[in-house]
Amino acid sequence: MSCTLNNNSATVEFSPTSFASGEYRRAHHATYTSGPKSGRSCVVKTYKAQRYAAFADDIKIAKIAKSIATEFNNSRKGKRQVTFIIPQLGKINRASCFNALCCGDHVGDAVTVEDFIPGEYEKFVSNNGTLKFHGTLSSFTHYSYWCSKQRLIIVDLQGVRTTKGYTLTDPAIHSTETMGHGYGELDLGTVGIEAFFSTHKCEKACRDLPKPNKARYTFLDCEDIIKRKKRNQYVVIGES
Repeated sequence: MSCTLNNNSATVEFSPTSFASGEYRRAHHATYTSGPKSGRSCVVKTYKAQRYAAFADDIKIAKIAKSIATEFNNSRKGKRQVTFIIPQLGKINRASCFNALCCGDHVGDAVTVEDFIPGEYEKFVSNNGTLKFHGTLSSFTHYSYWCSKQRLIIVDLQGVRTTKGYTLTDPAIHSTETMGHGYGELDLGTVGIEAFFSTHKCEKACRDLPKPNKARYTFLDCEDIIKRKKRNQYVVIGES
């Protein structure tokens, strides 16, 4: 299968079978076949169902995360740095019959393309507020709450840990600005924000930053919302 970036700067060949799968997307091994990165490895991401497809939101969220990460990094020079990969929009120009039948990917469908991150891939902060460990990335999520004037937090922190920090992809946002509907299907609103703070333990980097007065919700409430969304019976707990 192949796709072309929307700015026509490159073409990409990618495997019809995915090597990883998340709540809504699949990831496919790929290679740039033309353009300035020709020959380099990359990753193509497709949505499992077109009704969930929100590639513009994915890119917007990644850019917000990168901007806040820049401020976070500048505030702690010499310590572990947080970096986000920004995906580019593309369009499938050649699809296999197998993939069209099994996965629903067709010529003309939108995809995103991003550089491959070498190393051991890990999930550090989940969308439901659970953490692999307390430390730099937990503090970064808390920092995002302060940096956004308590309007959002950046979660779903996943990628590769390096000697200098973390290279991350596919972040998500929980927000209060639009009753939890502003940043795609994984935006769980104030429920997601409070679920994170129900498990978060402040480190030196975030000890004096503001946080919600109460954490009424847990990861179980987040999982319940996701199930309801999948059934198209979306109700935000505690909001009307």
